[in-house]
Amino acid sequence: MYAAININLDSLGEAYGFPKDYRDPTFGPIMERFLKVSDKRGFKYTIFVIGKDLEIEANRRAVAAWSAMGHEIGNHSWSHHLNLGALEKGPLMEEIRKSHDIIATTTGKEPRGFIAPAWSTSQTVRDVLMDLGYEYDTSTWPSLLMYPALLKLCFNHMGDHRLSRILHRHDLHYPWFAPRQAAVFHRGRRASRCPLHR
Repeated sequence: MYAAININLDSLGEAYGFPKDYRDPTFGPIMERFLKVSDKRGFKYTIFVIGKDLEIEANRRAVAAWSAMGHEIGNHSWSHHLNLGALEKGPLMEEIRKSHDIIATTTGKEPRGFIAPAWSTSQTVRDVLMDLGYEYDTSTWPSLLMYPALLKLCFNHMGDHRLSRILHRHDLHYPWFAPRQAAVFHRGRRASRCPLHR
């Protein structure tokens, strides 16, 4: 039996607006609890990190250590823009590229996996990822479960000025109405469809 376990590291720093020199427990005691589970059970995570969090030295050290332990570090965008897929190509490329670069500098390895904030994807996101040589994107939802997940996200962001961004996106119809898009890439081109999407 095969399984992939990932963590979308939506940090407290991001929730508080990235305060300078914030000592974020997400990168300390919170992740340490997850790492104890993986050590005990003998598996590795894919940890999708927000690039802007890595401007803080303590966070960079933690992420470098996780990578050295064998956990994959993936790209979760630069600033966790909740409607990433609705952005124009220039700003969208910058969100993905800046995070890509700081992850590569931090870990010594270029990230190969991506997940969009609030799973807000689009064809433009996929095109940018293929241009940057990404191997996979876990942003797509081949299921109606996306809608309750988005409802929960809206509930979590009640009172937050970013709430409207969650629903300002181009992919709300994808899980149900549109044909599935490939989420696995190979040498800059779409590979055969991901088995989960058949």
